[in-house]
Amino acid sequence: MIIEQRSHNSSLSEMTVKNIILLFILTVFISGCGTLSSTLAAKGTGSTRSYQIPFDKAWSEMPTMITLVGLTYVRDDIKERYMLAERGVTGWSWGEKVAIFFTPEEKSTVIEVVAKPVLYTNISSAYWTWPDVIFAELDKMWKQ
Repeated sequence: MIIEQRSHNSSLSEMTVKNIILLFILTVFISGCGTLSSTLAAKGTGSTRSYQIPFDKAWSEMPTMITLVGLTYVRDDIKERYMLAERGVTGWSWGEKVAIFFTPEEKSTVIEVVAKPVLYTNISSAYWTWPDVIFAELDKMWKQ
């Protein structure tokens, strides 16, 4: 009888480990992931700042700023007036996706920054700091 209890306890702990692993995998898939398209779809929800520079200057200098802050330039669409950047996996994060939108005005350009974590359950991702980092660099570049 004792032998049966031990094998029963052993199978219970194996089931518990399997259930924990399954729960973790389901949590990751259910929580979702930030993609470049979901970051683009979030236009209008990001942080904005207006700069007293023409759109052409803002557009041409943004790739340099993207590299300076440690992001990787992904692509742009001048007709839709956005640029996409990302940061890959680090020791603390699965990465972040960043969309930068441009709204030309009469004598200025409004810049909007939307950032999302690649994995929403990653609590150590600092995706929410990207707008401040980007605006601080733009302030230095454009002497604001």
